[in-house]
Amino acid sequence: MSVYVNPAKIPRLLAHRGASRLMTENTLQAFQKCKEIGALGTELDVQVCASGDVVVFHDYDLKRLAGENFRIAEMSYEQLREIPLNTPTEVIAKNKGQNPCPHSHIPHFDSVLEVLGRNFFIDIEVKIDPKQKNIQYRKIAEQIESCLNRHNHRHCIVSSFNKNFLHEYKKISPQALALIYSEADSNALSAHSIGAQHLPFDFFKPEHPCITAYQGFPQKNRIITWTVDDEQTMNALHTAGVKSIITNRIEDFVQKQTL
Repeated sequence: MSVYVNPAKIPRLLAHRGASRLMTENTLQAFQKCKEIGALGTELDVQVCASGDVVVFHDYDLKRLAGENFRIAEMSYEQLREIPLNTPTEVIAKNKGQNPCPHSHIPHFDSVLEVLGRNFFIDIEVKIDPKQKNIQYRKIAEQIESCLNRHNHRHCIVSSFNKNFLHEYKKISPQALALIYSEADSNALSAHSIGAQHLPFDFFKPEHPCITAYQGFPQKNRIITWTVDDEQTMNALHTAGVKSIITNRIEDFVQKQTL
């Protein structure tokens, strides 16, 4: 187990990309709002752009949130920071027709760490563009670790779908690591369920419909699952012993974080 994170201090609920129903996801405004409403932790997505900077953004390109056909991995941070992000219509609707973040941009990971502070729990999901050539997993890991070191932030885990990346991260840091599985990976989950606890990662991050594949897995308190927005499913997962749940509705469930 990592020498950094204390599993007992991981919140039972994590915001998904900040307060993503109230502000544009993965922006400074979303993380500021997350803290304001009383959240204790959040999941967020990081990528390394062409200039070597670690930026906080989910998609590999800018089509959905900026209407631009550029890929994050092919642009410098100086270029990315100049592109305004659109505010989703559902966010505007939640704010009574007003745009709560008209000037949002892709933030640098350093800026997000400053906003959240050392005591705020972060699930750092690392995105690696599959269209990239000659991916240097060690370099990506070192760049993310450098950001965390600059802010002395240890109350976090580093998660990814990419096992190669996680293995490289494990070589350079005792940071807690989590392997992510989607519902589409359910067959692989079943195949690994008996020996899952022997895999070299501290936590598992399955999409919540996959949890049944973990019936033989004795360490459910090492599972962080995503993304659950209904209270009944949330209660069932917590009753089953799942450690933490990522939700889009953190503003509705802040009282459930430490029960």
